[in-house]
Amino acid sequence: MNYCSLCSVSIPGVFCTTKAALSNADRIFIAGHSLGGALATLTIPDLIDSGINPAKIVVYTFASPRCSDRELATKLNDSGVQHWRIANTEDIIPTLPGATANIFSTERPVSPEEVEENFIVKTYNDLKIRGMKTLEHTGNPIYFTIGTDSIQDNHNLEFVYMTGIGQDSASVPLNQLKQISKKMTEIVK
Repeated sequence: MNYCSLCSVSIPGVFCTTKAALSNADRIFIAGHSLGGALATLTIPDLIDSGINPAKIVVYTFASPRCSDRELATKLNDSGVQHWRIANTEDIIPTLPGATANIFSTERPVSPEEVEENFIVKTYNDLKIRGMKTLEHTGNPIYFTIGTDSIQDNHNLEFVYMTGIGQDSASVPLNQLKQISKKMTEIVK
């Protein structure tokens, strides 16, 4: 089998290998954690647009924030790409940015006086003018739950996510996660 790996970069025309190598690969695996997961997701249209067969593309994202609007999410989910989105239910990053910019009911009229007086209303109207859309996740979700004593540790790829998906995590058993979390907190202080 011919395997080809690709960086988590979504800049048209910039690939770690040539288009020919990608086209000849049996499978193209893309993976990313956090922002890298969002970039891995956004790489999918670049590959498809460059002529890569979607059935060859396999994407694994860990703790990815939302990065696509409803239209793009639908296209990606219907593209034939195998995309697995892995998230810890205790990790805050996969909940960001919020699913919608519509923080006010669209049925409620906003008066010009309210816009001038209220920073949140003004910001919301600015976002609407710029066309802020509802954001969605893509891929097949796989969730696990590992809660530590910190928001930062709940997002940790090496210890929490690898343990969550059943991989050895630098030989650290799950029952030592709290000790690791405590040590990481002490180091940061």
